[in-house]
Amino acid sequence: MSMPEHPVVFRRLLATLEPTMAAEPTLNVLADIAGRLEAELALLLVEDNNLFRVAGLPLTRQIDLRTGAAAPLVAADLAAQIDAVAARWRRRLAELSERRRLRWSFRTVRGEAAGELMLAAGQDDLLVLNRKSGNAATAITALRRTRQSILLLSPATSAPRPVVALYRNGPRGRHVLAAALRLAATGHHPLEVMAADREAAVAALDKAAVSSPAAANRRIVDLPA
Repeated sequence: MSMPEHPVVFRRLLATLEPTMAAEPTLNVLADIAGRLEAELALLLVEDNNLFRVAGLPLTRQIDLRTGAAAPLVAADLAAQIDAVAARWRRRLAELSERRRLRWSFRTVRGEAAGELMLAAGQDDLLVLNRKSGNAATAITALRRTRQSILLLSPATSAPRPVVALYRNGPRGRHVLAAALRLAATGHHPLEVMAADREAAVAALDKAAVSSPAAANRRIVDLPA
């Protein structure tokens, strides 16, 4: 008996990057998620506006981590450093995507991470924010500004963390459940679905499981109505 084909839930995985992030682990995680969701991987490297505002001020200095020497922070030098980082990210992303057969895009923008993420987001995108960067304000701002689905990545641990999905009634809620099921099943994670309407969540989860891989361990967590 043939299994039903699972539908494409999100067409694009959209994530912002910071120049200080470690390229290898970040790209590997994002590529893995994009592959499991069969989605395009679209990355934005965000140049922080505030950093460029302070560059060139008389008291602003940059420290060479190898020598400990201090030098003035000049906007042109800062831009050149970020351009070099962007070239490394783009080259590594191209190599990784070719190996995993992923569709991808990469561009550099200057602004504020949450704002640039909202400007770039399309209707069928899953927005990705990384808690490892410690920028909780970006996640909060994004949640307040958009009705898009957001995936919040936690730092890696030795024990598998659950995939947690917040379910709301409607088509978008069903898309979230289908994506959560696929991520939980293909990554061997437990699945927790948080919902105010348990009956609707159970029905939607059962329906999503027909065309998505089944998570071995899943449960509904009741939220106040």
